[in-house]
Amino acid sequence: MTSAAAPDRMRRAYLVLLALASAVVTAGAAFAVLAGDSHAQTATRPNNTARPTIAGTPANGVALQANRGRWTGNPAPTFTYQWLRCNAQAEGCVSIPGATATTYTPSGADVARTIRVRVTARNSQGSAGATSNATGVVGAGSVASIPASQVPREERLVVSDIRFEPNIVTSRNQVITARVLVKDTRGLLVNGVNVFMRATPRVTSGDTKVTGTDGWATLQFAPNRNFRVRTGYNVQFFIQAYRTGEPLIAGIAGFRLVQVRTANR
Repeated sequence: MTSAAAPDRMRRAYLVLLALASAVVTAGAAFAVLAGDSHAQTATRPNNTARPTIAGTPANGVALQANRGRWTGNPAPTFTYQWLRCNAQAEGCVSIPGATATTYTPSGADVARTIRVRVTARNSQGSAGATSNATGVVGAGSVASIPASQVPREERLVVSDIRFEPNIVTSRNQVITARVLVKDTRGLLVNGVNVFMRATPRVTSGDTKVTGTDGWATLQFAPNRNFRVRTGYNVQFFIQAYRTGEPLIAGIAGFRLVQVRTANR
């Protein structure tokens, strides 16, 4: 072996070692990528780690905002919402029809009740749900009155006040005007209520009117020839407050008997 061949052999050995080292590095990197991909692709169903919450003041006409809470799951889950109406003790919850957005504005139907929101998470591995704590009892807010359609079935209409003009009838020729105020059993003014009223026995005409946004309905009656005008005598009137589309003696209907005084001139 000549002295000139030795450097060539050393150079070739160096190049072989360099190639082997590069192959080892490349193989290690590829293994790391594969291992990382294997871990990233582990699919899991959604799981709630922090329950949903509700932000906002619970009051009629004031919007509430749902926070979905915290979730895990792979692939990343999608979310749907369902608002729930519960009793004042946050029990007996039922879904509110159409309330499936991230916000909900309580209506007259929610006053004196509480609200929850249920969040459902879904991915290719399944689904899971979680429900928020209840809000405080929903207040009346600044809304002047609620529509008759928003009075819950378990509540009733109440003829809260009646005012006659004149408050003492002195002639059969006088038209009698009556103003009737309607609330529900929660004390809320109710608009859109049908108010029927007539004398009993029938000594006047009858009338039916609808309550306005202030909860009042104004009715008028014409006395007939059987209407008695006498000092110390009272004429009795029957009042019925009811919601359109419901039986007249069922549903949320309310009733009251009142009297107007008569007197000789």
